[in-house]
Amino acid sequence: MNMIQSTKISSRHQTAVPSVVRKALNIGPGDRMYWHITYRSSRSQPLIVAGTKPKQLAKTSRGLGKHLWDTIDIGSYLNNLRKEWNKRI
Repeated sequence: MNMIQSTKISSRHQTAVPSVVRKALNIGPGDRMYWHITYRSSRSQPLIVAGTKPKQLAKTSRGLGKHLWDTIDIGSYLNNLRKEWNKRI
């Protein structure tokens, strides 16, 4: 499925899952959807997992957000954190 589907959030913060999405994910009444927010640049993007709860959520979400470090020099980042820490002592 490569189309955009939209739904409206009700005053009770509820929404319906479009039938195209339900069919593609093979979900129905009683199934759970798990939401995880990832941040790419300054935009937040939801990751939605349908179906059963992952047994190991840490393994399921491993690697999410790793792109955030692509433009950051880790050595400089750590040195700046250490400088800030030393100022507080």
